[in-house]
Amino acid sequence: MFLFIKAEAFRLAVAHARSVVTTTSTLPVLECVRLTISPEQSRVLIVEATDLDLHLTRRFTLVEPSVPGTICIRIADLAQVRPDPRTEVLIHQREAHKIQVTATSSKAATVFTFDTFPAHEFPAAPDDAPHSSTLLGETAIKSIIAT
Repeated sequence: MFLFIKAEAFRLAVAHARSVVTTTSTLPVLECVRLTISPEQSRVLIVEATDLDLHLTRRFTLVEPSVPGTICIRIADLAQVRPDPRTEVLIHQREAHKIQVTATSSKAATVFTFDTFPAHEFPAAPDDAPHSSTLLGETAIKSIIAT
């Protein structure tokens, strides 16, 4: 997996996922968010989070077509990345269970390396699970990002 995403979209994705993911689960994969780029839609990042009662799925447009793949990463790790809002974030899977996240600012780039979890362990959304699919206005989005 290799992708570029605008910093604002990255921050929004993390904020949405954090609203669902629990950090006190006995199952480590429930502390994760699943990131997917399908071969059919290489400019769309699918972000999924679940607490087994609620399953959140969001789609974000990427800066450019990206290398397909699926990873699971702890939301607490992604929340550490705080890019300059006017820049982009690069996510690159370097090894089987490691990714590198690069956040740039006007002065420098900060590189994070995080462990990932096997994507097949992430729970699939049951057909009858409540899904979150709210469309948000500009004011609501700014409010989420500010928190």
